[in-house]
Amino acid sequence: MRYLIEPKNGIWVATHYNLDNAILRGQILGSDVCISDLDETDARSPGKILAYRDIFSKRIFDPRFLTWSFITAQKLLTHGRVAESDAWEKYVELFLSNPSDRESAMGIFTEDVILKLLYPGVRELYSILPSEMYKIYLSRNIPEAVQPFADFLGFQEISTEVSDKGSVTAQFVEEHPEVRSYFVKGDSEEDEGILDALIFYMDRRTIDYVVSSYVASSLSNTNPKFTINLGRNYLGLVKILS
Repeated sequence: MRYLIEPKNGIWVATHYNLDNAILRGQILGSDVCISDLDETDARSPGKILAYRDIFSKRIFDPRFLTWSFITAQKLLTHGRVAESDAWEKYVELFLSNPSDRESAMGIFTEDVILKLLYPGVRELYSILPSEMYKIYLSRNIPEAVQPFADFLGFQEISTEVSDKGSVTAQFVEEHPEVRSYFVKGDSEEDEGILDALIFYMDRRTIDYVVSSYVASSLSNTNPKFTINLGRNYLGLVKILS
């Protein structure tokens, strides 16, 4: 792994590939479409914010919530982050199936809250990307949590409650043959599905290229499948693109 931006104060950009800043800048800014995850890619997880608020609400006395919390804690201790998606899916099934609950969830994510949750440099990154780049959030989260972020950051499309991101990505490629290049952002194995689908089409020359960034929780948690890795601070990438 080689650093494009040396680690300092939580800011770093690294790559496992032979590329320099100029090539990276050209590929990202030249992409037709940006496909990004939201939770723990662009911001502290809105899904976790929804779950944590219940600890301080009347739901703390709900046996279903207590059971969900206990089972989730056990699975996280045993399986780590891979258990988060199943836990979130169960939370939505139990506590966000009612339209009124979902409507109240949307009201949580005001502009002030969004600004507090966004990782440093995320807003600046999207202000640098060309206005003609089509931006899509691809998330397991509910639309009521994703849409406020999409609106704030200028996304044109969201696809939510997605369990198979690779299939959704493949469908988009098939439906948009005019799109030739993609910029992908993610932080999990599920987001690798987006990248794998696009590499499949690139190998068949359906698209020209895909450039990708992995948001790592630490310097020791990088993902070599992605073009670049960065921490939960985008200011290093912003510097490269500026």
